Amino acid sequence: MALTDIYTTPSVAAALSTGGAATSVFGTAIDLTNRRDIGDGEDMYMDINITTTVTSAGSATLGFEFVTADDSSLTTNVTVILSTPVVAKASLVAGYRYPVIEIPMGVFYRRYIGFRQVIGTAALTAGKATCALVRKPANWRAYDDGIN
Repeated sequence: MALTDIYTTPSVAAALSTGGAATSVFGTAIDLTNRRDIGDGEDMYMDINITTTVTSAGSATLGFEFVTADDSSLTTNVTVILSTPVVAKASLVAGYRYPVIEIPMGVFYRRYIGFRQVIGTAALTAGKATCALVRKPANWRAYDDGIN
């Protein structure tokens, strides 16, 4: 199970935008003014999963971006830190997990960080997802070092 907390999980089973093919904020931006040490020096990962199957009248695609910006709407001086692969709606069933990607260290973060959804080709008609920054991805396991 992934380790998450309320400060690094800006969206939990949140509805995806049905406004058409576009890029928009997903969940709540995290204000780094009082939370500068997210991860506290440990590796952090972008963990995104579909909680309710995504539907569309067309052949929609969906990807996500982890961004930093000067404002909570994530529109001023935006820098895209990471992007997920773009996935066709047919694959976006409940339980689908995007590849877990490590957040790079040494990046200049502006005041806010957060996620944006990137909907392509056609509007979505339904679907929900959870986006989080985690210390240990859900599929992470510790193994013996192999020394007998």
